[in-house]
Amino acid sequence: MSDKSSSRNPWRKRILISGLVLFTLYLCFGIWGVPAILVSQAQKHGSEALGREVTIGRASFNPFSFETKIYNLVIAEADGKSGSLLKVGKLSANVQLSSVFGTILLKSVEIEDSDIWITKDAAGRLSFQDVLDGFNAEATPDEEEPSSEITAQIMKTSVDNFNLHFTDSSLPSDYEETLTIESFNGRDIGTVEKVSIKSSDTGGPAYHWDFGGVVKTASGANLAIDGGATGQLPWSFELNASLADFPLASLQAYIDESVIAQVEGALGFDFNAQIVLAEEGAEIVVAGDLGLNGFSISDPEQEFVALESLTFSGLRADAVTMDISIADVSMASPAFSAILLEDGSLRLPAFRESTSSVASAAEEENAPFVFTAAIEGVSLSKGSFAFEDRSLATPFSTIVENIELALSDLKATQTVEAYDASGGMSLGMTLLGGSLQLDSKLEALRGLATATLAIDELQLSELQSYVSEYANVELQEGAFSAELSAKLESMANPSATGSLKLSGLKLNELGNEREMLALQRLSLEGIEFLGDSVSFKSVQIVEPLLTVWQNEEGANLSRIAKIEEKAEEVVSEVEAETGLAVNIETFELLSGGVDFVDTTPLSTHKSRISGFDVKIESISANPESLASFEFRGTIDGSARLQGEGKLNVMDPKQYLDLDMSFRGYDLTATSPYWETYLGRALAKGQFEITSKYSVRDNQLDGTNNFRIDQLTLGEKVESDQAMSLPLGFAIKLMSDPSGVISYDGLPVQGDLSDPQVKPWGLVGRAIRNLILNAVASPFKFLAGMVGGRDDLDTIQFEMGSVEISPEGLEKVAALQQIMKLRPGLTIDVAYKMDEKEASYLLSQYEKRRLLNPAFEAVSGLDLLQPIDGLALRAVVTEEYTKSEELGSESVAAMSSGDASPPAEEATPGKTGVVKRLVGVFKRKKEEVDSAQDLEENSPEVAPIAEEASEVRELSFEEKLTVVLSKQPSLTIDDNWLADLASERIQNFKLALLADEAIDNSRVFATELPESDTNKPVGSLLIKVID
Repeated sequence: MSDKSSSRNPWRKRILISGLVLFTLYLCFGIWGVPAILVSQAQKHGSEALGREVTIGRASFNPFSFETKIYNLVIAEADGKSGSLLKVGKLSANVQLSSVFGTILLKSVEIEDSDIWITKDAAGRLSFQDVLDGFNAEATPDEEEPSSEITAQIMKTSVDNFNLHFTDSSLPSDYEETLTIESFNGRDIGTVEKVSIKSSDTGGPAYHWDFGGVVKTASGANLAIDGGATGQLPWSFELNASLADFPLASLQAYIDESVIAQVEGALGFDFNAQIVLAEEGAEIVVAGDLGLNGFSISDPEQEFVALESLTFSGLRADAVTMDISIADVSMASPAFSAILLEDGSLRLPAFRESTSSVASAAEEENAPFVFTAAIEGVSLSKGSFAFEDRSLATPFSTIVENIELALSDLKATQTVEAYDASGGMSLGMTLLGGSLQLDSKLEALRGLATATLAIDELQLSELQSYVSEYANVELQEGAFSAELSAKLESMANPSATGSLKLSGLKLNELGNEREMLALQRLSLEGIEFLGDSVSFKSVQIVEPLLTVWQNEEGANLSRIAKIEEKAEEVVSEVEAETGLAVNIETFELLSGGVDFVDTTPLSTHKSRISGFDVKIESISANPESLASFEFRGTIDGSARLQGEGKLNVMDPKQYLDLDMSFRGYDLTATSPYWETYLGRALAKGQFEITSKYSVRDNQLDGTNNFRIDQLTLGEKVESDQAMSLPLGFAIKLMSDPSGVISYDGLPVQGDLSDPQVKPWGLVGRAIRNLILNAVASPFKFLAGMVGGRDDLDTIQFEMGSVEISPEGLEKVAALQQIMKLRPGLTIDVAYKMDEKEASYLLSQYEKRRLLNPAFEAVSGLDLLQPIDGLALRAVVTEEYTKSEELGSESVAAMSSGDASPPAEEATPGKTGVVKRLVGVFKRKKEEVDSAQDLEENSPEVAPIAEEASEVRELSFEEKLTVVLSKQPSLTIDDNWLADLASERIQNFKLALLADEAIDNSRVFATELPESDTNKPVGSLLIKVID
């Protein structure tokens, strides 16, 4: 029995030993052989497949667990380049032995401390492009390999510290980023289905397999992902992703490729994606939240947008049906900025020129993009908007603040057939010192849309830059308010109601700060807009005050507008094209005023219309409609203007009835014009006129009754523009004894279709012609009242006499009659000297001193007293007899009969008897008429013989000349001539005022005006004074 047993033991031993040897060999091969073969084959086949060197530092194999580990796996860069494409610090895989018989099962796969470097060069080629090209060359798309379903599962997957280094050099500036997979863990990843899986079985979602990981970037972003497969028939996946603090600035290199702008901000999101890969198509649904913090877009000159945060909450999108919904969109403290450039275009970030050619898809007509979108609410809080307009001559800038926007129930649907949208909006903001609130609701594009707008106290002065573009005015004050409601039905038939108000408006003329227009309020109430018509229940302007300045450059109103001459035509064309019919139930202007200042006259003219009220009822665009109107006001504090009538508002030249009156106007306000154009101030006068006008088919027919009471001229004024008209005389001539100039029934007719015909010009022309006819020939006009004598302006006096001649007395009587008929007539009287009268007074003075050496004249009147001719002759004879100065030279000269000595010897007053005698002869020859007058006034002096052929006895005049030459030289006082002039004026006044009906205050003695040089000398000059 033992032998038999012992014979069997060697075989067992041999089997055991063989097993041990084989096991030992297996262990040795597994421990040393497999790693060596693995390293060798992997390096060889890997290098051949990739076309670049593949090296492995070392490998290990656990023959018990079948776990294989590879250390320091390196895939080099392509030939000629330094560096590596991939480095793996450790790669381990544990394949289960059961994989040989069916499902491939890996207990674990682990990757640790790995780096991959991917670069993109300037040409856009990736650093492993050669590998991709090699794979593509080996592919045979024409041959389809039979597909077989592989069942595989990795029970545990682990990736730690895997770094992806990416560099893109195809951009204007290199982009560099490193993504680090800090950890990635998977469980049961593969195609093995877990039957009857439940959430409770896994402690989490009911996944067939799941994974989770954490990724960080060198720029500071953090990404957490997890998910797994929720089904296999069909494949269903769930993915959860959470991104935090992704800096948009890290993408600046890509932004620089297309636009010059700096982007800042941090992006984050939390998303859940549900993916189903069915044979009939994929289903992808994404839901979650998205947020953007500290976002801004700017360039060196402008920050286009900046916001504190932007969040999308409750976002859900179906990528297949394009059904998108968002529960809430919230934007906090956004700040927007816009700049209009000099050419009026909007300044945007500068785009770089694209070097790639993009095919235009505009030529291909695509089907509408079908989608459905819904947003429950959008909110914007504490927003601001900075706006700058550089296209203006004076750049404009403003900031809109406190922007609050709320959108609700937003829905939009695009089908193949149509597009529709609905939603509500509420927008509020403060701007231009006031506020704006807009609320609107859209039920559907083909339904009802409503909106309400409330604007409160917008300060218009901040819009000065825009005003300056169209008018030379300074918008100093003004506030605009509005309340409007509008609705639109099926994108047609728009309508609106509401009111507008403009208050506290004040406009100054630009450059001189003079106030031009001010009004307390302009209101438009009961506005109703219905498509092609707009009506106003009332338009009211309260306390408007317009200031009109006139200077050498024209009226300020003509300098205000900068609009082209054809602007009015353009506006008319636009109105004709729109066909908008305007109707106003009541138009009122209350307590209006106009200040008119004209600096073109010598002195500034100022006038004011105040308390001006206008009321017009039933204003209509209907050409057949007539509007009734009435107006009243006060001019310069006392004059009353009022009127009433009817007119065709669309064309007053077709129909107008006007009855008006203007009473109690003090004409002294117009004195500056009288001074400038008539050379006289206006001291007094009151004007009134009543008019009645009718216009039918451009034909004007009217009558005027005017009255001017107590028109009185003031002092004369020097003016280069003054017309030389005896206006004062004409006024007094036309005034009746009560001081009234009146005319009734002054007709006015004209064709208003003639652009040269102006209604008020016709009235003014009629009155002006009436006055000019009176002033054209004032003395001729007066002469008609007294028998036709037209030389009443002068009264001649004889030399040496202050008494009025009989002819002069006739003129005085005529003037008396005129002054009684025209009690307002006032005259000036002046005397024009005769220079010869000075010689006459000197001669009289010398004679009186010869008679009486002690004689002294006190007044020129003393020299007009008669001289005793006999006594004079006696004195002359006696003095001549005593004279011894007359020699033979003088006798010979006189006996030769030469009466024309040289001029320098013929001047009286020179020394020498001969010269005095010769001078006498010359004067007799050249001034015969004057010599005759002298003889008549001195009858006692004997005439001198004209010729003497022989020595003869001297005449009395010749002896007188000789005797006077021996006397001391005398001169006359200038006042003596003035004494004669004064006496003659006084005698005229006594004669004129002899009629007690003429008051002394109506006659004035004056100095001789310089302008009367053409009047005869030795006469009184009589003038009517203003």
